Amino acid sequence: MNIKRLYVASPLSAKSKTGIVANMLIARDKCNYLNGILKNSTKAWCPHGYLPQFLDDDIAEERKLGVDFGIRLLEMSDAIYVFGEKLSTGMKEEIKLAIKHKMPILIEDDLADEVKKYIGYVTQTGRI
Repeated sequence: MNIKRLYVASPLSAKSKTGIVANMLIARDKCNYLNGILKNSTKAWCPHGYLPQFLDDDIAEERKLGVDFGIRLLEMSDAIYVFGEKLSTGMKEEIKLAIKHKMPILIEDDLADEVKKYIGYVTQTGRI
């Protein structure tokens, strides 16, 4: 598998602004880790690790800009890497887009069963 660009999907939403910032930092750390072990062969990116710092999710136009940017990065990617403690609504949409584009989906163990079940549901029902 030749993966040059890897989209990293993880939960962003949280009950508080502090929780959102914590999730952003977790996503950044994962990208930094992946970029470190993959060296120059693959670029891992996670727009939700940075964009909420500059765009206000409570302003519809800025939220749309962030979502559109993330979608564009995902469409440019060769694979998606899914991790986190839960499968969020945003991650489900990213997985659907990856399935639609026949993109490899790499899953960390903590979410493996939940993601595999969701992928099965999406592909069986055709709800892409």
